[in-house]
Amino acid sequence: MYRIGLDVGSTTAKIVVLDEDKVIYSSYRRHQANPGAVIKDILVELKEKLQLEKDRADELAVELSNAAACLLQQE
Repeated sequence: MYRIGLDVGSTTAKIVVLDEDKVIYSSYRRHQANPGAVIKDILVELKEKLQLEKDRADELAVELSNAAACLLQQE
């Protein structure tokens, strides 16, 4: 199972992906007051890296900071 943590702060966006206890992807980027675009770029890159099939969606566990959840809800 992949576990994904995503946090959006006042100046940066951070994500980490674990497969069991091994970090398989991480990103820390400044968003220059445009966090939505940076999060979208990170998630597109992550999707390409993981290459998950639709039927494997149940193998994802996602944790979001409050700011990240609000931002994704708006997008």
